[in-house]
Amino acid sequence: MKRINAVVATHAMNNWDVLGQGVVVGDYEVYFHRDPRMSIQDGRVRFNFDVVVDDGSLMIDKMKLHHLVPPRRVHTIKRYNKVEQQMRLLALVELNNDEENGFLFKNFYPLTMHHNPQMNGFSQLINPERPVVIKPLDGARGIGQFLVDPAMIPLTVVVDVLDGLVRGRVEIDDVLPTLRKFDPTFEYATSGEREENEGLHAIKSQGFCIQDYVPKIKLEYRLLTGQDGEIAYCQRRDIRSKNNTGFAQATGSEANSAKGDDIVSIRDVLSGSDLQGLQEMARLVGPLSSIDLFITEDEKWGIFEYCNQFGMKGVPIQLAQTLHSEMILSLIKRAGL
Repeated sequence: MKRINAVVATHAMNNWDVLGQGVVVGDYEVYFHRDPRMSIQDGRVRFNFDVVVDDGSLMIDKMKLHHLVPPRRVHTIKRYNKVEQQMRLLALVELNNDEENGFLFKNFYPLTMHHNPQMNGFSQLINPERPVVIKPLDGARGIGQFLVDPAMIPLTVVVDVLDGLVRGRVEIDDVLPTLRKFDPTFEYATSGEREENEGLHAIKSQGFCIQDYVPKIKLEYRLLTGQDGEIAYCQRRDIRSKNNTGFAQATGSEANSAKGDDIVSIRDVLSGSDLQGLQEMARLVGPLSSIDLFITEDEKWGIFEYCNQFGMKGVPIQLAQTLHSEMILSLIKRAGL
């Protein structure tokens, strides 16, 4: 059995932890670590890894290794921020939503999304009379999300306060009290936070984005993709009640435990051209990623966001291990090891 050293060269791709420090896949005994290194021995460059999984954070580039590692040994699962995600999805729709391609996205629900802080002409880009969701530019678990109802508080006020947070003019502890002077019921999602004000810290360090609030959501699903971007797992999510979490919009739902009919076939969710369109989007998203899918009451479908870093709550552990094992085995074979 051949030993393979694999580096997960990312800042936060903790879903790989399901394989522990080592796993046997095929004819290989694979050991994982997160510290890519090189040295020069006997006039040759030596690496402490055989294959690398990178999320585009350029960790191995920072180690001055990127240009030295054979490309076939590096696999990048790029991590996009939430604005970049929607741009990629909408570009796919524009290129394929025609008769020649079967109108794969005729029922797709496009989301308007804008990047922070005081962008030029922002008031012209966003309808100030429609509710929006403000969220950190990156990150997962639904942390740091605000539902802004312009009937209760002007969007310009919220943007100004959060822009102040980003630029250091507003302290974290002053954000919510300031906003609740305008609207005592102002809703801030904390359900996914691991520590107090984690979401506000994320906004402070990353900036924020503004996304359409989607009314009349009927169902939400969490999808996982396999090694080729295929949809390998589909799990219905609970949409929590308003008085529990504030609003149903990805953060207003949570993955059920994996039991009963919570885990469903994606073919029972969408069919025909809608299913084909979603499958195309999943392939664009890429391997080993989590996708937040929603269905509206008028049978439109869309994607809130996706991420190649995801938790395993509710996911059968054997499935999670299989997806990652198959992925690392494919990378070993591609590297010719």
